[in-house]
Order: sequence, then structure tokens, then C-alpha cells
Amino acid sequence: MLPVSYDQDKLPRNLPAEFEGNLTRPMRRWLRGITLYGTINGAARYSKLDSRWHYCWLKRYNDYSVAYQDAKERFASGQAEGAIVDRGINGYQKPLSYKGKLTGDTITEYSDVLALAYMKAHDPRYRDGQQIAVGPAKIAIEIVNSAGNLQPSSAQTTEIIINTGADLPAEEN
Repeated sequence: MLPVSYDQDKLPRNLPAEFEGNLTRPMRRWLRGITLYGTINGAARYSKLDSRWHYCWLKRYNDYSVAYQDAKERFASGQAEGAIVDRGINGYQKPLSYKGKLTGDTITEYSDVLALAYMKAHDPRYRDGQQIAVGPAKIAIEIVNSAGNLQPSSAQTTEIIINTGADLPAEEN
């Protein structure tokens, strides 16, 4: 069964040219099932073939193995991204309950995690590990003995200035 939000009229009628190669018609039908459903069971239902054929083709035909990897990537980039947008950006309907019983009403909920994942993939400002230049920083380090006591004769203070490159000329960054 296709996801609810998947438009039945926009289903691809033919596989991309990369799938043609030396593939038989049943192989191409199986690969189309993978691009639509993303699972072995889904492809088996779609193609009406036993999954053992798939594993046999993987072992025997290099063209099929390459096309299978491509089909999985197409599913992940198409279907999975569509589901992320549906739940994270568009929201999904959640039934309301009162005292443990359904009221018959629904509310629209959004997945913050999926929305953030979508934004990280499409906008560099939301990605982890972004470096922000804030200018030079000054850090004071005190060296203490093993007992944790500062002793006037052995106490040392070292200042380290860290320059983030924000005020350096472009060729030195």
C-alpha cells in the first residue's frame, strides 16, 4: 500500500534508463517495486515474485546489484523525504481523547525532530558543527599542585589569546 500522501497519478510509468541495461522484465518490475515501497516485501507484493528471485539476482548479476542500490537510493530520497515533509512541515492528524476515550476530533501535530532534519538537509545555517567567528578570546589558566592548592612560590598564571580569524586579513584565514 502506498503512503496516503503519495499521489497515485504521479507514479512513474517507466523506470529510468539506468535500469534498462541487461535487466529482464521481472527484474525491472522488482526494482520499480523497490522505488515505490522501499522494502523487499513491498517489492514482492508489487512484482508478484518470490523474494528468493531478488537474492538470486543479487548474487548472479552485477547490473542488477547496481540497479538495486540505485533503486533503494531513489526510494530514500523520494518517498522518505516526502514523509519527512508530511510529518515535520505539513503536520499529521492525531485523534483527541478525553479520560482515555476517543472524542472523534483530531488535532494537527508536527514533528519538530523531522522538521529540523529537513532544515539541516536543505539549509546550511541549521547544520551541526557550524563555526561562528566571534573575535579574539582571552583565557586565563592557573596551574596548581597535585593537592589542588595554589602556592605563592609555585603558582603560575598563563594567558592565552585565541584568535578565531575574524579580524585577520583574508589571505591568512
